[in-house]
Amino acid sequence: AKKAGLGSLARLIPYKGQGRSNMPKRGSKRVKKRTHADSAQDEPPAELSGQPIPRSMIVRAPKTKLPHLLQILQMELRKVMSPNTALELRERKFNVLKDYTHVAQLLKVTHLLLLSPGGKRPKAEAKATGAKAGSAEAKEGVATMGAGALLKVGRLPQGPTLTLRIVKYSLCRQVRATQKRTFDVSTLYDTAPLVVLNNFGAADATGGEATPAHVKLMRITFQNMFPPLDVAAVRLAECRRVVLFNYDKDKQVVEMRHYAIRANPVAMSRPVKRVMLTSGAKALPDLGEYDDISDWLLGKVAADEASDSEGEDEANHVVLPQKMRGKGNAASMTSAVKLHELGPRVTLKLFKVERGFCEGDVMYHSIEQRTAQEVAVQRQAKKEAEDLKQARREEQEGNVARKKEVEDEKRAKKRARKEAWEAAKEAKEREGGEGGGSEESQSGEDSQASESASDGASDGE
Repeated sequence: AKKAGLGSLARLIPYKGQGRSNMPKRGSKRVKKRTHADSAQDEPPAELSGQPIPRSMIVRAPKTKLPHLLQILQMELRKVMSPNTALELRERKFNVLKDYTHVAQLLKVTHLLLLSPGGKRPKAEAKATGAKAGSAEAKEGVATMGAGALLKVGRLPQGPTLTLRIVKYSLCRQVRATQKRTFDVSTLYDTAPLVVLNNFGAADATGGEATPAHVKLMRITFQNMFPPLDVAAVRLAECRRVVLFNYDKDKQVVEMRHYAIRANPVAMSRPVKRVMLTSGAKALPDLGEYDDISDWLLGKVAADEASDSEGEDEANHVVLPQKMRGKGNAASMTSAVKLHELGPRVTLKLFKVERGFCEGDVMYHSIEQRTAQEVAVQRQAKKEAEDLKQARREEQEGNVARKKEVEDEKRAKKRARKEAWEAAKEAKEREGGEGGGSEESQSGEDSQASESASDGASDGE
């Protein structure tokens, strides 16, 4: 990841000893195993049970620059996919697609989502996509923004790749601006959300036409982006969020919504809820003018404040088989389950489907419709291009190998000449050393002869 220029991927990298506190150490690191057992060892991960967890990375497309609002949408989509996504991934402008795919293989990432600002939109989609008068967004007051951005959802490592056009979207802050009471807790994103797919059926119940293949592919892709749900082993305390994908057959768009699951106990009046569910002295009512709390519960205040459960629809009343998050949501208790929208809202339209990962022949195109003959011609042309590319690669590899052989031969000849020159130099130096020794011995004999001759002459005198 460091070589590819990517930032922190700690949320995707499981490592031994995660979650342990930093203990004072002397010599080697101290690990308290008796009192600080690793909580990750209590329950085996889903990979060990035979159900791999889908992991994702949401990044911008290479060689593109996202506007500020799309950058915010990118971070909010990462929160929707939490916790099995690279939430704190930092990108750099020189990152290419190969960097992401290489890191994804190391971290066992199954889906790569590429967000790009897109180019020119078709004339049919170039009109303003803001909230029209009388629409649901206009009635709720939610601000919507038109976007020609593209979202590519690719399955690693072999595809397919879905290219979706973002028709319009609303950020979380725009959704919260229309709500009377906002609800956003950071612990909601500690567990994966549930997935609800609507109108993605295989066939009409009345015996109508079957769902097209590209719609089925969208359903399978959206479903496999999130962890599978085991109904027998699911815990209600972990069911905190819901992601809804609704397919509109008439407009051929997919509406994505993000909700939080809340449960409130029923058959309880507002005064009782106020006492049971609130904490702190300031939240309690002022009972100074009452002799007993029953006077406040059964008196005029209780009569004026009707029960919350009286006006609610009983269809959302369920008996909890397990304990759920929230006060009063104990097992075997009746609670009203409600959904609170968190955002963002995104409207997607399928643009193109490719067989491979960001490559391969086009299986579906929303604008260009080609016949089987045209598809066969396209495949043949692509096959010829791939064969030509392979032939050029082999030719280039052959040229490189031949050049390497020539360089090796030149290097070997140069090495042989150098060795021959060094051998000749050593031989010459050896011969020079021997010749110098003989000259010294001859000069020594001559000096001795001259000395003896001089001695004889002195004696004769």
